[in-house]
Amino acid sequence: MRTARFWWIAVGYFCGSYVWYAVQVHQTKFLLDIGFSSSVGVWALGVVSLLGIPGQICLGHLSDRVGREWVWAIACFGFASCFAALVALKFWPIMPLVYLMVFTQGALGYGVTSVMGPVVLEIFQGKRYGSIFGTVMLAQLAGGAAGLWVTGQLYDLSGSYTVAFTVGIAVSLLSAIAIWQAAPRRVRAVAGQIHKIVSVA
Repeated sequence: MRTARFWWIAVGYFCGSYVWYAVQVHQTKFLLDIGFSSSVGVWALGVVSLLGIPGQICLGHLSDRVGREWVWAIACFGFASCFAALVALKFWPIMPLVYLMVFTQGALGYGVTSVMGPVVLEIFQGKRYGSIFGTVMLAQLAGGAAGLWVTGQLYDLSGSYTVAFTVGIAVSLLSAIAIWQAAPRRVRAVAGQIHKIVSVA
């Protein structure tokens, strides 16, 4: 806890969980509020989870080749794009934007879970890894609670999800920046980076 890397990871995980639950808990109500049927709302929530399965597998595999930071950034871009689509849906409630929101959230955003363990492991490998990872996950859990609560509060105060979803975009970007600052690539090279190093040598 005396290292900057630990706190950057904590910030990244807090923000990653914030955006995950901010959209997951509130997207159905939002879709209903802007005129979509309950079947569309349920379909969207279900397909997001379904897309998360291949998304996590593919992004996890990709992270072994290009590094954890890149995949975390891709996932955060997915969440930011999802929030942007939700903001746009208020003004243009059309199905293509719903499809975009679902795809970016599930196939990309849910990819954060594929690198949560490796990010911490590659920086703090050793006999204390379990306790360090468990402590970091407290920040992750706090982020999830904050995401759904703050989003609800912003909706209650403004009468709209626009501000809350815009905050979600900013928090997504902060999460990506935090994991880049933690920089697991500087502690342990992934397979793709080792190959490059060997080729140059």
